[in-house]
Amino acid sequence: MHEEKLNNLQCCKCIKNYGLVMKQSTFLLILSLLLIFAFEPMAYSQSRKKAKESKLVQNDDTIKYSRGKKIRKEKPLANKDSLSSYALIRKSQKEASEKVRQAKMEMRQKLNGAKEEMRRKVAIAKEKARIEVEKAKLKAKEEVDKVIEQERKRIVKLQKELQQKVEQVRLEAYKNFSKTINSKPKNPTTNSTKRKKSKSIDSTETK
Repeated sequence: MHEEKLNNLQCCKCIKNYGLVMKQSTFLLILSLLLIFAFEPMAYSQSRKKAKESKLVQNDDTIKYSRGKKIRKEKPLANKDSLSSYALIRKSQKEASEKVRQAKMEMRQKLNGAKEEMRRKVAIAKEKARIEVEKAKLKAKEEVDKVIEQERKRIVKLQKELQQKVEQVRLEAYKNFSKTINSKPKNPTTNSTKRKKSKSIDSTETK
């Protein structure tokens, strides 16, 4: 029972470590996603602001803003300033989209790195848990073998003691039997006279 409790405690410890690694990895993933969603609107708003400013500079002579409404003036012919301002707008939009693309790529790389780190930590935790379980199994097997060997030795000892006791009882019984046999009186003359008397009695009876 003690070994089973130890095994359960070790398994619980390994599972707890695995859960901690999963929590850390999940936190990193959520943080990366939050950074992506927080940075993308910022870059988009900055590019939009730049485009609006350049548009206001471009349309200074053609559009007049009054209380949020557009009042168009007469359109002059397209000139170099309008073309350059349009090019600036396109350039700022491209720069903003490039920044957003680079930010997405960086966040994707960080996310992939976090996933890879999570997989590595999970694999290490699994390997540690497997090693701990194998050690616990080996230790439990050694303890069981030790108990079996102790019981085997105890049984062999009891068998030897029992055999010695049986031999001792047998020897004592043999000694007592020998004593009883040796203690009987031996008188061969009386026996012969008794046999002669019995023979004479038998002969008279037959006559």
